[in-house]
Amino acid sequence: FDFAYLGIASKDTLVRRAYDAFDMSVNVASRPSGNDYFMYDISAGYRFGEDKGRYEFAEDYLSENLFRFDASMGPVIDGSHKVLFDVGLDVYSYSGKLDAVATELSITPHYVFNKDRWNVDLGLTVAKILCPEGSVHYTGHEQVAFPDINVTYAAIPDAMSVYGRIGGGNRMNSYSALLERNPFMKTSSGPDGLMLHNSMERISFAIGADGRISRRFTYDVNAGFANYGNALMDGVRFTGDPGTGRGCEHFYGYDSYSKLYVAADWNWHAESISFDGSVEYARYFGNTVAGLFLPASLTGFAAFEYNWNRRLFVGVDCRFASARKGSIAALGSDGLVFDATIPGFADLGLSVEYAPNRKLSYWLRGGNLMNATIQHTPLYAENGINFTAGICLKL
Repeated sequence: FDFAYLGIASKDTLVRRAYDAFDMSVNVASRPSGNDYFMYDISAGYRFGEDKGRYEFAEDYLSENLFRFDASMGPVIDGSHKVLFDVGLDVYSYSGKLDAVATELSITPHYVFNKDRWNVDLGLTVAKILCPEGSVHYTGHEQVAFPDINVTYAAIPDAMSVYGRIGGGNRMNSYSALLERNPFMKTSSGPDGLMLHNSMERISFAIGADGRISRRFTYDVNAGFANYGNALMDGVRFTGDPGTGRGCEHFYGYDSYSKLYVAADWNWHAESISFDGSVEYARYFGNTVAGLFLPASLTGFAAFEYNWNRRLFVGVDCRFASARKGSIAALGSDGLVFDATIPGFADLGLSVEYAPNRKLSYWLRGGNLMNATIQHTPLYAENGINFTAGICLKL
C-alpha cells in the first residue's frame, strides 16, 4: 500500500495556481510455488486532485479524479511457460473549468517462454476508449490493437544479452500530467480551447544489447523506430493583442510524427567513484501542424560523483539538449506562420554532501552554473545560476 502527495504552485502576471493531489495505490501478487502454479499480480490506484487556479481575473477551478486497475494472471507450466491474460481499466473524470469523463479498457493475452538462454514474450493488446455521447475530450483519436512482443537472448550468460521489441499503446493525457510539464498553463489551453486528448504510439521497433563488463560497468545500447499519432506537443502562437501587451503564448497541440533513434545508458560504480549517464539522438519526420515544436534531436545526462569514506560526497552533473525546431502561428492571420527555434542548452550542476552518520546528512547544490537559457517549456525560462541547501534524515 502506498500513499503520496503531489503539489504544484505557480504564479506569474497572468496565472496564479495551487494544485494539490493525493494518490493511493495497493498491490497484491502471488509468489512462485514450484514449477506448476497459478500466478497473479493485481494493482489499483486512485488520485484526487484540485487545481485552485486563477487566470487573469477569472477563477479557474478544476477537480480531477483518476482511477487505475491492472491485473495479470494465468498458469505457469513446468516453470518455463506462462499463458497470461492482462486486463487494464483507466478512468479519467474532471469537473469545474473542464467537464470530461473517459474510460480506457484494454486486454492483453500473451504467451511467455523462458528457458535456457531465451526469454520470449508474445502478446497483443486490444484497447477501447469510451466517452459519453457528445463529449469533446478524448474522442476521435484511438487505435484498437497494438503488438506487445519482447524477445531476449543471453548471448554471453551473465554478461551480455541481445533483445528485440515491437510495441505500441495509447496514452491518455491527464490534466495533472500536462500541468507537470507546464505549471503556468491555462485551462483552456490549445488552439481550439481543448487539451485533453489521447496520444498513440502506433508502432515501435527496437533492437539492442545490454549487459555488464566486470562487476563495475553496466550498459544498454539500442536503436529503433517509433510512429506516434496525435502526439502531445508544445506550441507557441502569436496573439498580437496590443490591449494586454501580450505577444506570444504557450499552448498544447497534437500532431503525428515518426522518429528513428539510437540511444545508450551506462553505469560505472567503484568503491569511491561513480559515473552514470544516458544519451539519445533522434531524427524526426512529420509534424505539419503550424505552431508546434518537435522534441530535441539530441538529449542526454551525465553525472560523476566522488565520495570519501562514505562521509563526503562531491558530484558534478550535466543535462543537455539540442535546439528544437518548429514554428509560431499567428491567430486570425489566415495562416501566417513564422519559423522558429528554441535554443539548446547545457545545465551544469555541482553538489556537495556531508554525512556525519548514516541517518543525517547536509547538502548544497548549485544549478545552471553556466547561466544558460533553459526552456523545457517554450517561453518559460528556468532559473539562472541557483543554489539549494538542505538536510536529509533517514529514519
